[in-house]
Amino acid sequence: MNPNYMEHKFPSIKPIPLNKIFKDISQDCTDLLQLILNYSPILRISAIEAMTVPFFDELRQQNVKLPDSRGLYRYQQQLQLQSSSTGSSGTSTTNSQLQPPQTKYIPDMLDFSKRELSVDPSLIPKLLPEWKINELNFNLNDFILYNQNELMNPLLN
Repeated sequence: MNPNYMEHKFPSIKPIPLNKIFKDISQDCTDLLQLILNYSPILRISAIEAMTVPFFDELRQQNVKLPDSRGLYRYQQQLQLQSSSTGSSGTSTTNSQLQPPQTKYIPDMLDFSKRELSVDPSLIPKLLPEWKINELNFNLNDFILYNQNELMNPLLN
């Protein structure tokens, strides 16, 4: 700090809850943001810990299908065009002409490498759901973790 400004008093700023700033997000998302944006590095969660929070539970379900984002965008544009044309001309197109977005299976996001699972082995049961553990024939008792030197080696995966 500058010794000439030792007596400077910074204004006290009242914190604003995240759910007041982001009104349209879920409570799980707000909780995740609070954990990630924590000012204290000691209290802030790591990336691997962030993957275990309830916000990502849907991605750990088996056979998850989500809307195709491109189709969703086009669908939203069609709805906007329809609502703007309805207001100006008085004619409307039927909703049956609009094509709702297709859903797609999400890619496998639970294909963690040995390195990723070695970072914090206590999180493995939270990261890998029971169905994935059975699918991989994964036995935590037989799993040999990378040690610190191996984790630092970029050639190992």
